[in-house]
Formats: sequence, structure tokens, C-alpha cells
Amino acid sequence: MRIDAWRTGGNNVSAPRARRRWKETPTALRARLRSPINALATPKAVPLKTMAAIGINRVGFGPFSFRSCLSKFAAIASSLARFEVYDCFGADMVARADAAAFLSTNM
Repeated sequence: MRIDAWRTGGNNVSAPRARRRWKETPTALRARLRSPINALATPKAVPLKTMAAIGINRVGFGPFSFRSCLSKFAAIASSLARFEVYDCFGADMVARADAAAFLSTNM
């Protein structure tokens, strides 16, 4: 297959159509490729368990983790800039001990 020739030559393969057919495209690629498959998970992607079942070897999250955190930070900054009360920090804030435990865990 042409895709195997690309891989053998040290090239990375991109499958942009996978965005539209999240399950069918990686499943077809896995059936044809012996090399590891990496995927970029988008908000519309199938769950991680499904990707693992398909045989995806690595899943990246691109800008989505950062932008999700930035959204929360921007809401806090906006609230403080309007001199509102401090409940923008919210009840969903991670406790100090939980944050320390999370940050010290080797993942």
C-alpha cells in the first residue's frame, strides 16, 4: 500500500477526513497499518475507550485542555476586573491538599 511506503520512508501520515468519520477512518487505518497510530481528540471524537478498542496507540488533546483552562481563568479575571465578589473562585475549586497530591503523583 502507498501508506506503508510513506511510513517506511519515515513520513508521518495525516488523515484529515477522520474528523468527519471518527470511528470508520481509524478502524480502516488500523486494519491496514502495522505502525502505531496517533490521533488528535477533538470535542466530537469518540471516547478514549473506543479509541483504545480500535487500536489507537496515542491520543493527543492539542489545544483543547489549555483552552478549557483558559476559559475558566478568563471568567475569573473578568469577574475580578468588574470588582465583583470573590465567589468567582467557586465551590468547585480543588482543595490545597488535593492539588498537592495531584501535582506530586507520577502519572
